[in-house]
Amino acid sequence: MLIKLITLLIPFILVGCATEYVVKIDSISDGSNSIGKSFFVISGMKDVSTTDLRFSHMRQLLENALISKGFHLAQSPDTSELVVSMSYSISEPKESTTTTTVPVFNYKQGNTYNYESTSNAGNLGTAVKTHGKIKQNDTYETTYQSQTETNILYDRIIIISALSASNARKSPPVEKKIWETRVLSNGTSSDLRAVVPALIAASMDYFGKDSGTQVESTISTEDRRIKLIQQPNNKTK
Repeated sequence: MLIKLITLLIPFILVGCATEYVVKIDSISDGSNSIGKSFFVISGMKDVSTTDLRFSHMRQLLENALISKGFHLAQSPDTSELVVSMSYSISEPKESTTTTTVPVFNYKQGNTYNYESTSNAGNLGTAVKTHGKIKQNDTYETTYQSQTETNILYDRIIIISALSASNARKSPPVEKKIWETRVLSNGTSSDLRAVVPALIAASMDYFGKDSGTQVESTISTEDRRIKLIQQPNNKTK
């Protein structure tokens, strides 16, 4: 019985350990949806090559996200229709102080008083004394106090840009963007490897689309989209 109860509780314990990220997504497109769906991912960072070990890890996440949205992975930029550039960065730590006012409820017990009363008992004129207690109602007093919390926060950003591969192969190259998705998150973690999967997963529905304005979204580490893009890469075409 105990083992069965523990088994039932495990999913709720795991959900309680999930981390949530609030992300801001800004995606824009020029409407050129007829260029094609085959792509090749390159580094958009000057000092990070496409073959860099850490970039390769992030690149696989993006490839899986694009494939799940109907794009096809090409073997090289020479055979692709789109060149997808990815860059990511993290800001210097910034201190953030938040002050909130919270109510404090103070219980006050009512006082108890003894009393004595005297009355006459009919024609005999005998005095009768009565003793008792009177208790006041208990009360609650509400006061307010300030609580200050200080955190170290980081801005985490990813920029994903799609360019026409045929234009990029021209001499000189023409770097005309077809669409671009920017993803920003602010939080306490400075671990990009932990944060990037959430940023890519939260923004993947906007790849190739125009969000019209900056969109705010919340994503949990238990989200199925994160699990999807963390699967082994399925190389296609």
